[in-house]
Amino acid sequence: SKADGYTVGFMTSTYLGLAAQGTVSSDFESDFESLCLVMEDPIAIVCKTGRYETLDDFIEDAKSRKGESIIALSNTFGTGPTYCTLLNEQTGMDAELICYDSGSRCVTEVLGDHAEVSCSNYTDFVDQIAAGEMTCLAVCMEERAELLPDVPTVNECGYDIFSLGYLSQMSFMVAPAGLDPEIKEKLCKKL
Repeated sequence: SKADGYTVGFMTSTYLGLAAQGTVSSDFESDFESLCLVMEDPIAIVCKTGRYETLDDFIEDAKSRKGESIIALSNTFGTGPTYCTLLNEQTGMDAELICYDSGSRCVTEVLGDHAEVSCSNYTDFVDQIAAGEMTCLAVCMEERAELLPDVPTVNECGYDIFSLGYLSQMSFMVAPAGLDPEIKEKLCKKL
């Protein structure tokens, strides 16, 4: 597309996972101009209310039933699958990571008792948590989320999931590379 200021796009950090897989270009800076951060969404590990009280409760249950526990994921290449893979490796729980087509499908799987927990964007679960149907066991962040001050981080629970560095689920606006700096400045101010 032309770098004319009329073409903008919405992107998430899942793009980085796709780039690592070779599915999309890994030369982000040659292809795009970053305009602004739209939001950073905490990655949350949730369960049906009453199933587990803590992340350790889930991990101990999963370890006792190796290969039988299911973690529902809302995508294949994002931060959730990365963190759950590292959690599997660290704990030896060998939970099955199943990727579904959306966060709402993950909600259905957990509430329908087809998956023990889900690991996805907090916004996928916010309504069910507010309604008392789901419980957030932990967040995959360096510090506690402002939205969830009483919910521990996975690291606080004793698991170092940042061995590859901190990965954040972000949404941001982009434009084609080569955008005139004045146009970029105007867009950044508007957005």
